[in-house]
Amino acid sequence: MFVVMRHYRFDPQLRDELDGAVNECLVPMLRQAPGFVECYWLELGAGRAALLCVFDDQPSAKAAMVSGARLLGERLGAQINELESIEGLVKAYANYGL
Repeated sequence: MFVVMRHYRFDPQLRDELDGAVNECLVPMLRQAPGFVECYWLELGAGRAALLCVFDDQPSAKAAMVSGARLLGERLGAQINELESIEGLVKAYANYGL
């Protein structure tokens, strides 16, 4: 598995618009993306949020994240700024029951 985490900053007044864009545009696109496993949209407060996505492999992650950035850019323009991107191969995994 391969994980991508993106940290964003935005005007806190745009929180509802951004949440809507993620749920209405990004999530449906990701669900159809080859290699997609799961995604979490995290509200960090004070005009910050993070996106954590899990994919089967790095090429799937790269393709989906390029498409996702394009979708959010079309919907929100310059209203959201990516502060940091962290990507990596999963070396250990656990969830409830495993």
